[in-house]
Amino acid sequence: MTIVRRLALIFAVGALAACGAGDAPENDREAETASQAKPEGLVVRGQLYYLERIALTPDSLAVVEVRDGQGPGAQLLAESREELGNRQVPIGFELQIDPEAVEASDALVLQAGIVSSPGPLRVTEPVTIEQRSGELEVGQLRLSPVPQIAFGVTYQCAERSVVVGALGEQDWLVVDNEVYALSAQPAASGARYVAVDDSDTEFWSKGDEATVRVRGERLPTCDRVVAPELPFTARGQEPGWHLRIDEEAIVLRAHYGEQDLTFPPAPAQISAADFRYETESEDHRLTVLVDRQACSDTMADLVYPYRVRYTLDGVAELGCGGDPAEVLMGGEWQIEQIGDEPVVAGTEPTIEFRFEDGEARFAGRASCNRYMGGFNLTGEGLELTPAASTLMACPDEAQALQERRLQALLGEVYGFGIDDSGRLLLRTSGGDIVAAH
Repeated sequence: MTIVRRLALIFAVGALAACGAGDAPENDREAETASQAKPEGLVVRGQLYYLERIALTPDSLAVVEVRDGQGPGAQLLAESREELGNRQVPIGFELQIDPEAVEASDALVLQAGIVSSPGPLRVTEPVTIEQRSGELEVGQLRLSPVPQIAFGVTYQCAERSVVVGALGEQDWLVVDNEVYALSAQPAASGARYVAVDDSDTEFWSKGDEATVRVRGERLPTCDRVVAPELPFTARGQEPGWHLRIDEEAIVLRAHYGEQDLTFPPAPAQISAADFRYETESEDHRLTVLVDRQACSDTMADLVYPYRVRYTLDGVAELGCGGDPAEVLMGGEWQIEQIGDEPVVAGTEPTIEFRFEDGEARFAGRASCNRYMGGFNLTGEGLELTPAASTLMACPDEAQALQERRLQALLGEVYGFGIDDSGRLLLRTSGGDIVAAH
């Protein structure tokens, strides 16, 4: 081979090597760029509907949101808002969620609502989204008025319920099915909001209490509604059943003990209407609704603070729940009637139930003297044990007679009830002792 051919061959091999060396980094950069490409976002589509045959008002607004988790304080990740004009349900929606928000979230929870003026605010149940990218069709989501569904935080203001919560970036106040958009205001303490419509409506919370003014009317002090303390028990008759909810499990013994079922624990979903617990095992599904209304046991002379309905695999049973002592306590009762006789004019007899140093006690004022004693709630009713009283003389015989009669009947109490007006009825063989808050 000549020198020229050898040199040509060397140059050719070198050129090929150079090309190969140059291509490798380029391919690596392309692969690296592909691996660093942004993750695909998530698009959620669905429809909103409700069952009531009531048309939406032209100013209705549909809001769809996704948050990182559930409950007050959960971070808003995405929101869509649409003025509906003359459109009616079903209302379709599409919501895009930023891929970075999806990647950083622990749990994607979707909730939607339609706000009409002056109300109501209808919202869906929260929906947990497992899918993290691509397109997701969630189908039709049912809307329910806020008093009937868990939303925001509920407060009880004497006989009226108030709900405050966020849907999208807007905070809302719901009172008597009317809806007010709120704007946060500076406050020395707590959280203060006023309605954006200049209707002289305000919500100001401090801890578990709130002050609420609606169109210039100040409501009684509002207390935050919380779920019953655990363990919570309930029972029913015919067929007999017993339910226990605690932090470890929900246990149902149904049909006189023939069914003994244990379910995973579930958090309480709190609405203005009730508390709801939903859980399931491999073979059964259980829903428990706890209504904040006094409930009379048909087999005993007792009243419980809650009405309870459980639904097991579509079959519902009714009963009562909570501690009957909660019905008795909560302040002083003004006695209005002793047996068959109204109280003597000018007198204000009272009775109050409370726990002192772990002991169940009662105390009150008769015609002229104060009295006290202990009480015991049995599975069958209520027993009072009068213990002592002061010994002041009454100014006239009518008051003295009333005092003796009250003391005698207190020792005969065997149970209690609550009438339709919310008055306490202490049952005795000589007639009821009737008292009101």
